[in-house]
Amino acid sequence: MIWKVVFPMVRPGLMATSVFTFAFAWNDFLFALVLTRTEVITFPVMLTHYFGGQSNFWAKIAAMSVLGTLPIFVAVSVMQRDLVRGISLGAVKG
Repeated sequence: MIWKVVFPMVRPGLMATSVFTFAFAWNDFLFALVLTRTEVITFPVMLTHYFGGQSNFWAKIAAMSVLGTLPIFVAVSVMQRDLVRGISLGAVKG
């Protein structure tokens, strides 16, 4: 039922959200890459320094990616009840 009914209805919203998310993330990366110095850099710019011309440090890249997403998962799990309440109250009219 989910794949035949819900997913076709949600697909346009997912596509629009993914395009906006990619655009905002890419703009944030370029802004930080151009305007930051070598002493102070943001997390995505620091992560790209582990990609090299001759070799890539995949273990460090994987560890940094997990450490970068861990605070987001913790924050969402702590605020999950409020997020669901806010989403559902926003959908109710009146």
